[in-house]
Amino acid sequence: MLAPNAVVARTPVRPLRQTSLFLPNRLFWTFVITYMLMARDSDATESPQTQLLAELVEQGRLKASNKTDAKVTYHDPCYLGRYNDIYDEPRKLVASVTGAKITEMDQHRERSFCCGAGGGLMWAEEPSDQRIHETRAGHALKTGASIVSAACPFCMTMMEDGIKAHGAREEVKVLDIVELLEGSG
Repeated sequence: MLAPNAVVARTPVRPLRQTSLFLPNRLFWTFVITYMLMARDSDATESPQTQLLAELVEQGRLKASNKTDAKVTYHDPCYLGRYNDIYDEPRKLVASVTGAKITEMDQHRERSFCCGAGGGLMWAEEPSDQRIHETRAGHALKTGASIVSAACPFCMTMMEDGIKAHGAREEVKVLDIVELLEGSG
């Protein structure tokens, strides 16, 4: 849904390709809102990387480089989860690497807790007792996981900083979902 004061171009827009793949989830969201809504008659599709990768894993066309016995938790990025209802695909990717169910944080999926970057806090200095990224990193540490995975470069940065602030940098790795698939864990 567009904001009440949003301006939408009246000129039809044609896609450059049939399928567009997006890595940063914010870019996917921006594209869907500002571009695809203007090209309603288009047959183009758009997809964040997690959906395409999960589809390739499901088809057997992509396999995790190395399986891991490590305990893995996944942080739901706001623009992938809450704004686009994409929750299952990242979990299927984690399961393809761990061979097991994901170790969920208390607040996950629809009830996920922001990493702190979404509100521009990535570039702001918060009071030391109110740092959202440290709170979210604490949620991840509480699971006992040795790997925290995310599907957003902003979330990755915030989770890494939060883990470091908790003094757990050596014990816990923060990996992008693609790094997890390629066996960096």
